[in-house]
Amino acid sequence: MKKNHLLLFILLLGYLGLKAQETIDNPPYKFRNTALYRIEKVECTDQDTKVYLRTEFIPGWWVQFSKEEINLKDNLGNRYRPLALEGAAWEEQKPTPASGTDHFIFTFPPLSSGVTSIDFLEGKSGIFDIRLTGDIPSIRAAMY
Repeated sequence: MKKNHLLLFILLLGYLGLKAQETIDNPPYKFRNTALYRIEKVECTDQDTKVYLRTEFIPGWWVQFSKEEINLKDNLGNRYRPLALEGAAWEEQKPTPASGTDHFIFTFPPLSSGVTSIDFLEGKSGIFDIRLTGDIPSIRAAMY
């Protein structure tokens, strides 16, 4: 009997450990109004949310991120301000390497329970309806 409880306890811990981090590679999104940014990955844990961003720009030209302009908005209406940025410093001009691509990691607070999609926003630009569930958002075509 004790062995059964121990086995059940170990299985439960393993399950909780697997649920503690969720990684979505190349998440689908509805639309974006910036040609510079692409989301490569989103990692959601109980401690934080990391958004892996790839930029594509003219080599030698620079990108700059403002802590006041960057935020996430979830499908429940909550907004999340960034906690950290890896790959550049806030408010600093970072030249694009010769390859034309660069990589950055934005760390945000953990998402609220029940969140299924997020918007990555920089001022009025962004990537919208990024799906954390793996489903592809439906897009209605305009009829003429």
